[in-house]
Amino acid sequence: MTRRGLPAVLAAALLAVLAPGARAAWTAPETATGAGVAASPSVDVDAAGRLALSYTRRRDGRTRVELRRGSLRGGLHGAPVLLDRDADRPATTSVKLDGANGQTLTAWDEGVPLSSSAVLSRRDGTPLVPLGPFATAVAPYAIRASDGSLRLVLHGSSGLGVLRPQGERLDLPSAGRDARVAITPRGEVIAAWTDNGRLRIAAAPPEGTFGAPVTVSTTGSPSMPRLAAGPDDRVLVAWLDRTAAGTGVQAVSRSPEGTLGPPVALARATEDARAPALVAAANGEPLLAYVDGGGVLRLRRMRPDGTPIGPAARISGSTERTNGAALAVTPSATQVVWSTATSVRARRIASGGARGRVQVLAPAGADDAEVPVAAGGSTGGAAAAWVAGGRVRLVRERG
Repeated sequence: MTRRGLPAVLAAALLAVLAPGARAAWTAPETATGAGVAASPSVDVDAAGRLALSYTRRRDGRTRVELRRGSLRGGLHGAPVLLDRDADRPATTSVKLDGANGQTLTAWDEGVPLSSSAVLSRRDGTPLVPLGPFATAVAPYAIRASDGSLRLVLHGSSGLGVLRPQGERLDLPSAGRDARVAITPRGEVIAAWTDNGRLRIAAAPPEGTFGAPVTVSTTGSPSMPRLAAGPDDRVLVAWLDRTAAGTGVQAVSRSPEGTLGPPVALARATEDARAPALVAAANGEPLLAYVDGGGVLRLRRMRPDGTPIGPAARISGSTERTNGAALAVTPSATQVVWSTATSVRARRIASGGARGRVQVLAPAGADDAEVPVAAGGSTGGAAAAWVAGGRVRLVRERG
């Protein structure tokens, strides 16, 4: 049996584990790309139910960056929009929808040495404003503020840059290339990064510039910082913390006034945690997904200050192995989406922590064991995407 498909009988058996109502929650996978080899998908959903999907596609010796538009209700529509017809070995894409006007911001990196580019597109996906290239910036990504406006986040050897597509730019030259950013509901920009074995945090007030960085006390060597802004303007910063005993996860909470709380252990060093993903659920609880040393996917619920609520829950099956998960926040729940060697799966985590049954989204795993991407709409519904058989597959959960 190859990893790209399963016999029909086994596929039916996998889908049969779902209750009838659960099966109807997600659509069947839709093939989003044509001939060629696709990679690096990114998906987004906004409050109006609009959907955007970006990816790369290699064909006839050239690699394109493409954008598709659609909706949660109707799926993808129209032909792919070409954003870059001959990108030089692009490694990532990122897409976000403007919550006010439906425009999209798509970003990608390419070349040796790496640089980053982006395009602001109209509602129909046609390019409006090219941005870049930005030298030395790697893995650029777009984020959406609570007012629906967009930012492009650039990070690399020249530090951190956060810019509006047609507006001001915030720069923080001292930030490391692993810098991550969150925007609070009141518009404060919080950045976290590692620097020579230290974890650093800096903040920029609305319409202001970044202040002096603060060093966070850690027990080991920090890496992979992740941020989540809550509805109360608190920001939780989590990171992998490596010590002689192994790799755990720690977190610190930053209050709206800028005060940092004490570090909190979210995963023990002996768990050998990896692939952290952090979001703020609709009820304000931060949720951390990570994979332990045995390849088991786990989820930790927390209070807004980062203190754990109960033990970490096992999300994947005891015999499944995965490389990480995507988290899609909706008003009523957070969808956890992951891939195994033989399927792509999802599990609904309701507000308060109640876990739904595992749902099989596709009876074949993602190519190269890649982690799927997912996004939730603030008024309901979610979308997830991954690459299987060299094609981007898209599923929708319509709430």
